Amino acid sequence: MILDRKPSFCHTILKKAMTLTIALLLSKYTATSAAETNDPAAEKGITDPCTEVDYLKELRKQLEGRLGSLSPAVADSKTLARKYRLAAAKAMVAEYICSILALVALAGNSLERNEGKLAVATTAMREAQQRIDIQIGIAQSAIAVAKTVVGAKTDGSHTKASHIVTINLETKATGNQICKPTAPEATPECKGRNPDATKLYKLKVTDAAKLHEYVPTKKLVPAHGSGFRGGSSGSQGTVLNACTWHASDGKVAFTHGNWVGKPAQTQIQFFASNSARTACSAEAKTIGESGSQPKNSPTHSVKH
Repeated sequence: MILDRKPSFCHTILKKAMTLTIALLLSKYTATSAAETNDPAAEKGITDPCTEVDYLKELRKQLEGRLGSLSPAVADSKTLARKYRLAAAKAMVAEYICSILALVALAGNSLERNEGKLAVATTAMREAQQRIDIQIGIAQSAIAVAKTVVGAKTDGSHTKASHIVTINLETKATGNQICKPTAPEATPECKGRNPDATKLYKLKVTDAAKLHEYVPTKKLVPAHGSGFRGGSSGSQGTVLNACTWHASDGKVAFTHGNWVGKPAQTQIQFFASNSARTACSAEAKTIGESGSQPKNSPTHSVKH
């Protein structure tokens, strides 16, 4: 390797190389995704469980694709570090050996930080994918419940002894589904909603407690009608306390239609602040920040 012996040239090369090294190693870890500001689902919420299932499935695929793109970047940084070490070994002039060795040390620190960030990001993303799977299950369960009808059996299993009336109910699904969630096709690249997996993020999805809002019990109103053998109508209390009761005209049914819950919120935030990405979000801290910023590694400021 032949190097110009002029200090000014060496310093220029060193400065450019340092900038290139840091930019290459850290750019993927400082990029700001537009997802936080341009994702309508995150901003306004999802208004039905089918859309939420579709969105979560898409989000999971996006995260998986982004995670797969991180490892090659670290591998590239290792190759670059090896090149610097080789250049240092070939350099015969002391001043250039020092300069290149300094660059090697810088590359090593950056590489260590990036490997740590990759490990933490991988752990955080895997946990988030598990949460996504749980949330998909919640939404799909709500869809199943929403098309359920509970009604009195039409057979003669109903009984009345003294003042106690026993009405046997049965549960079955309606013929029409309120929706049928679809799974998006897997793509090697992240398109559209593009969450940045390099940010140590937290995932905020619909609270599991909202399940009752999909099918609130107050909406499951029993219908009542004729309860007397002769077909005369009466109140529900009259029907249940009648001397004779028939499933065919004593109508007890609990039905529910479409989604009536509050909008679901699905949001992503990796750092405590996207404007100053110096600390992990509170959720990411539970995983540990040691990998994202080792104590023996300097902090580099990179401008793009």
